[in-house]
Amino acid sequence: LALLARCPAPADRLALDVSGDGAHNQGRAPGPVRDIGVAAGVTINGLAVLNEEPDLLAHYEAEVIGGPGAFALSCADYADFAEAIRRKLRREIGGALLVA
Repeated sequence: LALLARCPAPADRLALDVSGDGAHNQGRAPGPVRDIGVAAGVTINGLAVLNEEPDLLAHYEAEVIGGPGAFALSCADYADFAEAIRRKLRREIGGALLVA
């Protein structure tokens, strides 16, 4: 959030992208951190890689994503990651254009 606050260019919206193959394993739990970001006007989207934890998407939906229009996607493993990132970016960028 500190980096977003120092951004020299104005932005119509702020988004933070979280990708991973497991639930948090260091630092603070994601839910309270997500709530701080959402309160600051940030939308947090996620991409869960399911190869290690098949139920990770549910964790992302409950604990990671938040804010206006937030969503989480998943991919089966890292072989599918590149295509999943493309889908995610198309949804984020295309969604902003469709809403305007």
